[in-house]
Amino acid sequence: MELRQDKAAYSCSLCSLQKDQEWFWKCRCCDAISMCPRCAPVPPEPVFGVSAAFALGVFPDLARDHLVRYGSGSSNPNFYEIAPVLAYGPNGLGYGKTCPRDGKPNCSLVDAVHETHRGKVTHFVSWCW
Repeated sequence: MELRQDKAAYSCSLCSLQKDQEWFWKCRCCDAISMCPRCAPVPPEPVFGVSAAFALGVFPDLARDHLVRYGSGSSNPNFYEIAPVLAYGPNGLGYGKTCPRDGKPNCSLVDAVHETHRGKVTHFVSWCW
């Protein structure tokens, strides 16, 4: 989904209301799907995420290595097997690193990856890993 800022007329795919005064979410691959900010809220502050290059190029090998070292070693792990090994806890990528946004110990996965692989979110990709 892409956040559209052109305030074009659209019909929300969830609530069916006709809109033309607000920003809205639009599916990049299917122009028929749109969502209004009431059904899919637009965050007031910039939200940070990882790049597609990280998700597709770096993450698979990184996840496999972490799972072999700290996890189950499953050849096809699911989210619930990956998250505690890579995203949080003592083996997570951000564990032991100072958060650049609040200065507290330990940081999120997005703050732990190299700065070339993080930035303001422009698209939401569900279950990409």
